[in-house]
Amino acid sequence: MPSEAPLWLRVSGQHGKAQEGMALLLTLILLAVLSAMAISLMFLSQSETWSSMNYRLMNQARDGAEAGINVAANFIVNTANDPNKYTPPATAGTDPITAYVVTVSPVTAGGTPVVLSSDITAWPPNYPYATAQTNFNTIAQGNLTAGTATVNYTTSAALLAMRQVNPYGGTCPDLTPGPCTIQTWRVTSDGNIPGVRNAEVEVEAVLEKPIAPAFDYAAFGTDPNCGSLNWRGTNSTTGSYDSTNLAAGTAAYGGNVGSNGNLTEAGGAEINGSLSTPRSGEGNCSGGNITACTPEPCNVDAGINELPQAINFPPPALPTPTPPTSNDGISNDGQCSALSGCSIITSGTDYRLDPTCAATTGLCPAGSTPLYGNLSLQSGKIFHICTGTYIMNSISLTGNASLVVDAGCGPIVINVAGAGIGANQQVVSFSGGIVANPTMNPLNLQIQYAGTSDMTLSGGNTTALTVYAPLSDITLTGGSAIYGSIIGSTVTNSGGTNLYYDRSLQNGPQIIGNYMMSSFTWKKF
Repeated sequence: MPSEAPLWLRVSGQHGKAQEGMALLLTLILLAVLSAMAISLMFLSQSETWSSMNYRLMNQARDGAEAGINVAANFIVNTANDPNKYTPPATAGTDPITAYVVTVSPVTAGGTPVVLSSDITAWPPNYPYATAQTNFNTIAQGNLTAGTATVNYTTSAALLAMRQVNPYGGTCPDLTPGPCTIQTWRVTSDGNIPGVRNAEVEVEAVLEKPIAPAFDYAAFGTDPNCGSLNWRGTNSTTGSYDSTNLAAGTAAYGGNVGSNGNLTEAGGAEINGSLSTPRSGEGNCSGGNITACTPEPCNVDAGINELPQAINFPPPALPTPTPPTSNDGISNDGQCSALSGCSIITSGTDYRLDPTCAATTGLCPAGSTPLYGNLSLQSGKIFHICTGTYIMNSISLTGNASLVVDAGCGPIVINVAGAGIGANQQVVSFSGGIVANPTMNPLNLQIQYAGTSDMTLSGGNTTALTVYAPLSDITLTGGSAIYGSIIGSTVTNSGGTNLYYDRSLQNGPQIIGNYMMSSFTWKKF
């Protein structure tokens, strides 16, 4: 009978087998953990890939939707000579505004909201003028290629609001005569990438035309280049006052100026207000680098406001009827008597210019509009004017003649034609005389001019006026103050003229601004 192994040997053998089993178990556990980690990493990597792909597809779909917004906005905004351009409804014509209900928002026609659409399923179109819908449908859908993907877009435009306004100067931004139709649109565009991993993004924007005060600045230069505004001299400053509260006097603030180009200062000139311009930066200005202001730093008390875009000031409507181009000088009673619209107040001293004819003559029937040619007011005489519109080809003051707004008169509009007046000639020249507006309301003496000839303005204690001549180069001279607001292509203060802006003009006549997007949102489906 075999003898048993010693106890220590039996125990040791069992323990070794137990250790071998434990090692196998630990190996299996570690293998399982590593396999799980590998699978997790694989899924994580795949998720990152899918996430990146989703993000790329989303952005590509959004790009397509934004392309739809752009083409729809371009269709609405387009003022080019394009037979397929969109033209807003007007008082008369093929698309009359009377076909729309404009007292509700959105605007309706036939009881249904007015919509231009390139997707009749998502956004059923409803526009009274079929040609506008046809043209919109042609351009407001399409596709883009993004790598290997094709991005489709469809677009709609809902008319939220519409009204007609008569802008200052009588001319709409597209240079057609007023009234002008002002619209607000909600433009919606869907960008879509079809396929197994499709993506769809909707972008929405509100497109509208703002209305702003015509005279929002002490001076504005519409020229987009260097020296659009030139302010020179230690006394060449701006400030402000309020014509409804003359007792408060003038203030060394609120004399804001603006330009589509550059303000150049020299000789210690100071802007007691802000400078608004779409340009940026200070320092030297050149054709290839148009800065907001020269020199560096500029003497602009309230800083520089960067505009999102240039401001459009449409030239005013040309005077109707057209004035003659004859030279009409008035320096004595005989010349006044021979000129329609001129009457003698005090023999040899005071005369009156009239906006309508008081007597029947062969040249000017009673109640009609006298038409002045190149009117030269001369020899220290005083020329009184009162409420109405004065049509003339040009006007100048010489020999200390005075042009006076009588008490209780206004508004007065001097509408200048400038026919035959060269670009470097003076269509308005007040440097040889005095302009007096004791009311101190600048809207009581308004000068409108649509051409490109020059103007020279000089000031005085009661020289209050507005000048709306967005294509004219205007010079301020004489060293005396001017009150009101001046809009020209360029405005040059040649030394010593204080220009005070009337703050009440912010509640005065208005112009229509450029289209702008007032909101922008997007969402992913």
